Amino acid sequence: MLNELARTVGAAAEPRASQRAYARAVAAAFQPRAVAGQPTLALAEAGTGTGKTLGYLAPARLWAEAAGGTVWISTYTKALQRQLAQELKRVYPDPADYAARVVVRKGRENYLCLLNLEDAVQGASRAAQRCWRSLSPAGRASRGTATWSAATCPAG
Repeated sequence: MLNELARTVGAAAEPRASQRAYARAVAAAFQPRAVAGQPTLALAEAGTGTGKTLGYLAPARLWAEAAGGTVWISTYTKALQRQLAQELKRVYPDPADYAARVVVRKGRENYLCLLNLEDAVQGASRAAQRCWRSLSPAGRASRGTATWSAATCPAG
């Protein structure tokens, strides 16, 4: 597994003992179950600059290839999702191999569904109503101005 990590980070990369330790801890999660029916998992935390992304991608790749399985990696932010997609290009440098093996699935908040559409329309309606009220003479007077511009329209 450490050879896979070294290959992925590249020969020019500075060796990081903390990254190797992190990768070993993550690799433990891919070991066969010690107790039938119980998951094998690793809870690992490391500071900025440790090399966590490649530290868990290397053992995940080895397991997926050996087991013929799929590894799902869930992220909290879109920025980390983009970082993973970039780092996976180092794991799978051949574009055809990358396309065949890597899928980025975005969460439901990134897609238009009826619930999100309804929320957006209701939010826009409330903002439009506030903006419309601000256009009226009474609305302008309450702000102490006789003019109106989009910049002074109340935010949604």
